[in-house]
Amino acid sequence: MLTRCMLVAAACGCSQAFGTVILNEDFEGLALGPNVEETQDDDPLYPLGTPGLWTATPPTDWTIDKSGVPGFGGTFDEENNLIRENDGVDEWEGWSFARKDFFTAEGQSREFFTRGQGTVAVADPDEFDDAAPGIPGAGGQYYETKMSTPFVDFTGIEGSKLVIEFDSSFRGEGSGDEGDDHQTAVLTASFGFGFLGDVEVFRWAPNEINPVTGLADPGYQPGITSGDPTVNPFLDMHVFAVVDLPAGITGSGLENVQVNFGMETARNDWWWAVDNVKLSIVPEPASFAMVALGLAGLATRRR
Repeated sequence: MLTRCMLVAAACGCSQAFGTVILNEDFEGLALGPNVEETQDDDPLYPLGTPGLWTATPPTDWTIDKSGVPGFGGTFDEENNLIRENDGVDEWEGWSFARKDFFTAEGQSREFFTRGQGTVAVADPDEFDDAAPGIPGAGGQYYETKMSTPFVDFTGIEGSKLVIEFDSSFRGEGSGDEGDDHQTAVLTASFGFGFLGDVEVFRWAPNEINPVTGLADPGYQPGITSGDPTVNPFLDMHVFAVVDLPAGITGSGLENVQVNFGMETARNDWWWAVDNVKLSIVPEPASFAMVALGLAGLATRRR
């Protein structure tokens, strides 16, 4: 069983100070194209065809799993003619990449994501649902999607910990108007092409009781459904997570890791946006200093 320690800090440069950075991605190298369905409802801020707004294409060797998005793969008539490419707004079919101001233009507290800059990664079932038929109601298919880094090699790098850092905006939605909503953010790490085990680093869940399983959800976060940043710090957060490397990974020939950003069991809910993803390998002696800096950042945030 892999173990982990997760800290959330206001700001921290710990990985560069104490370890070796193995991945650093800010999504600024992506070529963005024009919007095809997403506009503002009344007076469009971005008329259809406005260049440089979004892309479904991830960075090189990153992958996006959209198989859990309603209508993924297309809807066809009896003569096998394509009716729709999906059941919602194309720009938000699973994880995609958008200019931040295009993403935040809809408001509803998206604008509080100040840490993200330029191009950000977004999974937004709320905006996806704005085109018919949208996401089914209670008992129907959920909106689920996953974004994964490449398997990043760290052969020859001394260390015992993986540090995961990124800027994040998450607003969840619990069971309410749809009945079984449980929009949950899940971060996992997979080692050795998956052969050396996976670890769930964290899960952020909106309900104390998971309506899918009927069991208490250990990832329950009070306030995570709020659009008020004084109540919901997850609207604009720097995430700093420390994960133990698997025992025996050094010298195994499988010194690599993949990090996965998953949205699970969402309906017409809210969003998860991510920017500035950084992975580092850190030696054991540095972990105490990292914990101190992380706790200091957390204390600063709570003042």
